[in-house]
Amino acid sequence: MKVAIDATPLETDHKKRGIGIYTRNLVEALRRVDKVNEYILFTKGQKLPKVDLVHHPYFDLFFLTLPLKKPYKTIVTIHDLIPLVFPQFYPPGLRGRIKFQIQKFSARGVSAIITDSENSKKDIIRFLKFPEEKIFVVYLAAEEIFKPVTNHQFLIDIKSKHKLPDRFILYVGDVNLHKNLKRLLAAVKEVNWPLVAVGEALTNENLAETKDLLAEIKKLKIEKQILRLGFVKEEDLVGIYNLATLLVEP
Repeated sequence: MKVAIDATPLETDHKKRGIGIYTRNLVEALRRVDKVNEYILFTKGQKLPKVDLVHHPYFDLFFLTLPLKKPYKTIVTIHDLIPLVFPQFYPPGLRGRIKFQIQKFSARGVSAIITDSENSKKDIIRFLKFPEEKIFVVYLAAEEIFKPVTNHQFLIDIKSKHKLPDRFILYVGDVNLHKNLKRLLAAVKEVNWPLVAVGEALTNENLAETKDLLAEIKKLKIEKQILRLGFVKEEDLVGIYNLATLLVEP
């Protein structure tokens, strides 16, 4: 069977974010474990060769990421519907509302939906009116590189390279509203512990969310407790996970 996977996230700003990492790991894992089927990568706008199945590993509510025309059997991954669950924080505007209706209509034409959790599955049934029996929960997993490290010298080197404290709370992720980072900052102030924050957006001060976060840090007077590392390559991140006293995903 020939399977085409939409690799557009690997060519955009999503490359180092969750959707890009998901897409890359999915492709690599399928090619590693499946020696029977053939996997073909394509990006938005490219003409597809004849295939048996098309997989779009991402779905944007307010942008036209899922094509209306589907010449081949199609599945799509919808990670979550957070903007629909909390609409007061994600106003789409007129164009966004129109595009959402198009996306919603297009989603009804797929053969199946993959999602990350049972909660997201419930949201898809509720908001997209998609048949429950065609929604499959496939939990996300860490790459094999993320595991306990026994090389003590490696950990010493990582600690020195990134100037990490002896004990710290670790956050890895983005700055979007639903990440609940203001609540995390309040907790960090309460317990008076250092916070090491990893993620490219955390050091991009052109982002409104990052500016808002910096203002909150200043307001709470915890500048000395917060270490923003920004993007960290995976090999180093393994060490940082191992050195962390506590991982928090608020």
